Amino acid sequence: MIRAAVFGALLLASGALGARAQIAIHVVDSGPALAARIVASAVTGPHDVVGPDSTPAVLTREREHPRSVVVVARDVVVEGRVDGDVTAIGGNIIMHPGGSIAGRAVAIGGGVYESSLARIGGGAEEFRDFTYDAARVPDGVALSYRALRADDVAVAQPIGVGFSTPTYDRSNGISLGLGPDVQLARWSTSIEARITYRSQLGAWDPSFTATHRLGARTSLRLGARRGTFSNDDWIWPDLVNSFETLLLGEDSRNYYRGTRERASMDWKIDRATAVLKPYVAFAHEHTGSVRPAYAAADGPWSLIGRHGRNDMLRPNFQVLPAHLYSAHAGLQLDWSTQGIASHASLDQEVGRSSPDCIACSAVAHGAFAQTTVDGFITFPTFGTQSLRFDVHGVMTSHGIPPERRMVFLGGPGTLPTEPMLEHGGNELLFVDARYEIPVPRVSVPIVGPPTLALRTALGGVTVNQFPSLTQLVGVRLAAGFIYGEVLMEPATRHAHGDIGITIGR
Repeated sequence: MIRAAVFGALLLASGALGARAQIAIHVVDSGPALAARIVASAVTGPHDVVGPDSTPAVLTREREHPRSVVVVARDVVVEGRVDGDVTAIGGNIIMHPGGSIAGRAVAIGGGVYESSLARIGGGAEEFRDFTYDAARVPDGVALSYRALRADDVAVAQPIGVGFSTPTYDRSNGISLGLGPDVQLARWSTSIEARITYRSQLGAWDPSFTATHRLGARTSLRLGARRGTFSNDDWIWPDLVNSFETLLLGEDSRNYYRGTRERASMDWKIDRATAVLKPYVAFAHEHTGSVRPAYAAADGPWSLIGRHGRNDMLRPNFQVLPAHLYSAHAGLQLDWSTQGIASHASLDQEVGRSSPDCIACSAVAHGAFAQTTVDGFITFPTFGTQSLRFDVHGVMTSHGIPPERRMVFLGGPGTLPTEPMLEHGGNELLFVDARYEIPVPRVSVPIVGPPTLALRTALGGVTVNQFPSLTQLVGVRLAAGFIYGEVLMEPATRHAHGDIGITIGR
């Protein structure tokens, strides 16, 4: 009930969708066939239009954007969530931390400047070789094709201030980040710098990321940061984990501290129904343990579980100080067609750990190879019903990875019948299947109609062998961001009930 009341207040504070006067788009000269198809795709289906202006358009967090947005003859800054595509015709798309585009980001005659703390669900695409000039007409704008040189493209406001989305957990307390975002459109480069304050540690952590576009589909990224890291952030999104920690002391992550440097190059392959992004990367990190340790007597505040040894004072696993050098190769795939949507990522890491202490075990800190896969697929069944599968897996194919590559299961985010992150190892498999049945005839105030889900979860984790799997079955009822569920382990008939917040997986 506490979770429901808090989240209900947040929904009320977010406000309703404001009215927007729709303007018409007339294509006077569509240009070559490719350009015509891109513009036609942008204006097909429900969308809102933002007309020309001398200042950038800002899609804020305070205003809902329930469908695609087309911005004409100006830059657009995305700070909030857009449940569709964002298309800039004759401008740039600039993602700010916390910004989210459910569909694609397409810039015609400009660039897409991404942020590591923003999300573009359908991928980004930019066309710098041409643009459209916009002329005002009585009911909207008229577009005329014009070819471009690369140096014709510029950003109206190249320097902005970026805020990292605040998070809350049992190791850091509150984490607040602030710093400049620099867009160098002439050189196809964006720079993001942050300084993050962590209240429980009293630490100021710097970070720096530079992204250079070598072409329309190739990017080079260089980054360095000091921070607090986790291998368990796949379990719950940051917002959910922060609320669960603040309200109930249930932090679904283990943490360690250190510095990381990473250089990567990625390529983007676009098709009508899929976006594939392979990458290679080289990284170095120097990390060690972080609070709370086993003897911790106090920690960040939480409404419930502040002094619990399984809650806010639950100790992190110990990480020996060491340098880790690794190479990565992987890919990300987003695919959708005829109501089916899916996302998959694969990362293959080959590394070697070198401990700071001479006496540390060479066996536990040598070469290793580890593969991580993550993804989901959802597809319609009957009417508005749907079936969704989420999968996360970790496999160590060579050697024994260092402690910082250990992974864990247990607790409300994975196997609720087990204590929070009770089981750890270097071989993990977790599968979550849900058959979702919307109930449109019932309407819950503020959050709308509920959804009933039949849920099955399989999970296990161990060391150097395929894990034995625990199975859970049960039902979940969700309304908006609030859910309640009851799950049972058939083998032991151990049942567990829970009420919580759900965003994402």
